[in-house]
Amino acid sequence: MTSLNFLELDQNLVSVAQSGTFKSLNYLKQLHLGHNKLSALKNQMFSGITKIRNLSLHNNQISIVEHGSFDELSVLTDLHLSFNHLLSIKTTTEFLSLKWVL
Repeated sequence: MTSLNFLELDQNLVSVAQSGTFKSLNYLKQLHLGHNKLSALKNQMFSGITKIRNLSLHNNQISIVEHGSFDELSVLTDLHLSFNHLLSIKTTTEFLSLKWVL
């Protein structure tokens, strides 16, 4: 499964994803976790998926984005966070490659 490019986990009642959950998916370019029950993005949650370009987290219950959640996502171009409970995002990541934030 390490050569997987696209992973869609929309509408699966996912409520928790721990740090490093996706670490072995080195070639992943798109990750869809929309319409789930995620309430927090954990530190290093997306570590190891450095090739990811599209990250869809819309329609969850996210209110907490821990420091370091997006640290390894340097080529991310599309970030979908709409319809969550976000008040602010504190990160040291500079999203220079982002084209879309929804």
